Amino acid sequence: MNLNLTFKVVTLIISSIFLGFWWGSLFSGSDITAILFLIALLFGFLFVLSYNKIIKFPDSKKVLEEKKEIQIISKEIIHNLMEKAELELTQIKIQTQSYVDAFGNISKEIKLLEYPPKYNSEDVINKILVFESSSKIIIQKNVFSFADILAFELKDEEQILYTSTVSTSTSSTSTGSILGRAVVGGVLLGGVGAVLGGTTAKKKISTINSPQQTSVKHHYIAHIIVNSFSNPQIIIGLKGNALVANEIAAIFTVILERNRSNK
Repeated sequence: MNLNLTFKVVTLIISSIFLGFWWGSLFSGSDITAILFLIALLFGFLFVLSYNKIIKFPDSKKVLEEKKEIQIISKEIIHNLMEKAELELTQIKIQTQSYVDAFGNISKEIKLLEYPPKYNSEDVINKILVFESSSKIIIQKNVFSFADILAFELKDEEQILYTSTVSTSTSSTSTGSILGRAVVGGVLLGGVGAVLGGTTAKKKISTINSPQQTSVKHHYIAHIIVNSFSNPQIIIGLKGNALVANEIAAIFTVILERNRSNK
């Protein structure tokens, strides 16, 4: 249906009808003569605007065609994204299999989830892979022997937010030599909010006001020192993921203890 043509016809008909009523009212002496004239004038004015294309409705056929075109383009985009995701997953599987062929079965796999969404969560750049049989570890696609791992440190930068006031307080926990404390203490991370070896770590806390309620935000950061002059330190931000921090600390504790035993 052509809305523009329909609008022209309707406004012309209504204007003509009210003009007829107005003309008749002039001879009958009706009190609504002026109202009938104004209504006729209004619809006549609308007809003139539509006739000169000042008022114009979109073509329904064109709108429908545009919608179909948008749907087709959307389907193509979704299809291309799915194909790309499948291709990436296939490449990741091939790459992972190449590591298995070279170093043996994967003994431990830890997903870091550090990178932005453009990286597939299954990508090796987003993982730590441990191959116990060959004493190899892959950290974000970098291959190291166990002997190349020289030191490890886990830090927790806390932010304590007070709900009773607008004041804030921050604390910083240094976990230097944390692996030794973990072995001695027999525990890595406790419940939510616990820090690896936190019972002996030095902590500086600056507090404002006396809160009624507090919520603690943890930000775990893993520092790995490797036997490399070009890139001796690997830093991995783990946000508040205590479970992943615990797994990483456990893995590097075992690796460093084995390195000491093999000396």
